[in-house]
Amino acid sequence: MTGQRMLRRVVAGIVLALAITACGSAASTLTAVAADSGLVPKDNGFSFANFPATATPEQFNSDDLVTMFGPSACTGGTTSPCNLTQQAAAWARMVNEARSSGHCEGLAVQSAARFQTKATPATVTLTNTGDVTHGIMRAFATQFLPEVQKQTNAWDHKSLVDIVNALSEAFKAGTTPYTMGLYTPTGGHAVLPYALQFPSKTLAVIKVYDSNWPGMERYVVIDLKAKDWYFSFSGSNPQKDDCAWTGKAGDIDLTPMDARTSATCPFCGDKAQVTKNVLLIRSTSLNWSITTKQGTFTPKAPTDKAGVDSHAIRTGTCSKEVRIPEFVLSTDTTDFQLSLPDTSSAYVSTGKAVVHISTNGSKNRKPVVFHQNAIQVSDSDTKVDVAAGNLAANVSADLANITIDPTQISIDASVGNSTQNIVVNDAQPQVVVDTSGGSVQTTTNVSLNSVAPTVVTELVPDPVKPGLTPVDQRDLANIAYATEVKDMPITPVTAPPMTTTTTTSTTTTTIKASKNSTTTTSVQAVVNNGGGSQSADGTTTTTAVSVNTTSTTVHASTSTSTSTSTTTTVAPTTTTAPVQMVTLKIIVRGTGWTPGLQFAATTYSWDQRYDEYSCSSIATCNNKTVSIPLDSYLQMRASTDQGQSYVSFGAGSGGSSLSGTVTYPSSDSRRCGANYAGWANNTCEFYMFKDFNTYLQG
Repeated sequence: MTGQRMLRRVVAGIVLALAITACGSAASTLTAVAADSGLVPKDNGFSFANFPATATPEQFNSDDLVTMFGPSACTGGTTSPCNLTQQAAAWARMVNEARSSGHCEGLAVQSAARFQTKATPATVTLTNTGDVTHGIMRAFATQFLPEVQKQTNAWDHKSLVDIVNALSEAFKAGTTPYTMGLYTPTGGHAVLPYALQFPSKTLAVIKVYDSNWPGMERYVVIDLKAKDWYFSFSGSNPQKDDCAWTGKAGDIDLTPMDARTSATCPFCGDKAQVTKNVLLIRSTSLNWSITTKQGTFTPKAPTDKAGVDSHAIRTGTCSKEVRIPEFVLSTDTTDFQLSLPDTSSAYVSTGKAVVHISTNGSKNRKPVVFHQNAIQVSDSDTKVDVAAGNLAANVSADLANITIDPTQISIDASVGNSTQNIVVNDAQPQVVVDTSGGSVQTTTNVSLNSVAPTVVTELVPDPVKPGLTPVDQRDLANIAYATEVKDMPITPVTAPPMTTTTTTSTTTTTIKASKNSTTTTSVQAVVNNGGGSQSADGTTTTTAVSVNTTSTTVHASTSTSTSTSTTTTVAPTTTTAPVQMVTLKIIVRGTGWTPGLQFAATTYSWDQRYDEYSCSSIATCNNKTVSIPLDSYLQMRASTDQGQSYVSFGAGSGGSSLSGTVTYPSSDSRRCGANYAGWANNTCEFYMFKDFNTYLQG
């Protein structure tokens, strides 16, 4: 392997052999067709739900690192027993701290690996103990590998069409070679895509195994026309989720499985070919920032200008705020400044070292400054742990300059006007430096290579994510939950279940009166907007298909394999998402004329049928009720000559008129729908006046 220890085993005894598809085309032309890999969540997913680290006594440990990276993780290359190098132990602490909020990434990766290799027994029969748990933790840890981050970030810049195309190609081949990341301003989640449906030409439904909901059919809906997506994170019924996630391209990505199995060891000294820093930051706020020569990145206002790629991890919630925001990041440069003004825990894996920075409490701290082989800390209560090879230093100082060399860590610690140099080397490989007593104090008889992180109370996450029920209630071993899964209605998806984005742009269309018309009339509509009821709409049926597969079992001990050809019938499975509707009452008020009126519901400026809600006059239109989609709006057009010509005023920017001489102003008050302020009691009020001066006076 050209001197590099390659990551080969995410799961002990299972070697992944995946058909990896090419990335989507640059032109983003939709070539995808409906396809199904054959994976079934109730068989190929785990029976237990995504769980926090506190739900198991197991920890990511030396055996896991040896399984993933071989003897380079151990001092002297001795694996039995393995005494982890300081840098390997620090990397394990980073993984264990990140595990505190859940293992969705690991559960998705393991499910895919076992499905691809036709591993036995069935995944759904496994229990969360022993090597099953450790296999999940190893798969979870792969997200911190630089090569994996690189591939994930590349897909982060792809279009929704690119993602749909790639998944279609994979599923047609009967493979599940990607995990999918979904992100919102308050969190992120990893799922495993396994099938693709097209209820319409512009609607793609990606069926996913979601570890939060064992056995259930969940999905990500992509509206290719609107260029956005929908995902139910916490709703037990994804068709009725009041806090569903929505996003656009850049808020969704794919991570290829082969990147996880071919990455280099990130802490193996000269063998660690790392080109980017990988960071894990957990904090009580979003006030932290990373500053490079290109600019400053902060999760409060993320930008690509700073050369920093960032994703929220495992913090999915229905709330607008997350108590402990967590992020995995990578930087394009080795020179940057990290500011942590609030209680935080930050790991930086550079290939040369693993650095842990911890702060407690809120204050205006000076940033920690990183260079290629040096770190500067200028705050007495900012603690820095540096692990490089088999050397480790724990530093708390008013001012410390830390230099990392191949054979030593050199620390210049200052307090007042006094500076002392401390060298960490083979003679004293573990050193604690502290200046809190007013002088530089060092301790050498310490042990710093535990894989268990020390986490302050403020950074201990809740045992269950907001919006979700306890883990044991979402387990197929729970009879009540198993019954819920079995009885969950399966109906087709015809539209995104929820639409939270709003259209705020407006257009105006002016329809002039006939040449013989001499009447000029101005019309002003004032509408009220408010809440309403909802109903389902539309059904589609899917058809059962037969999938021919070849099952290959790899025997780790003998390197032999057996193959059997099988034909699997994939049962017809469909899901639905109701179109949210609202019922409105029309009130028309006015004096001085008898107009002809027509109404239409529309999402876009002129995409409507005016005869949909037709009535002829103020008298016949008054108190009429209509039901329209929640994400559309009601617009009206009026005629002065009983149908020969109309002026429309639902959508509009600029003036509109019948004759071109009298106009009324543009305003969102001319539209009635859920996205416009002033709507109350499900009533739309339209005010009609013979001329604009009358409107101004009344």
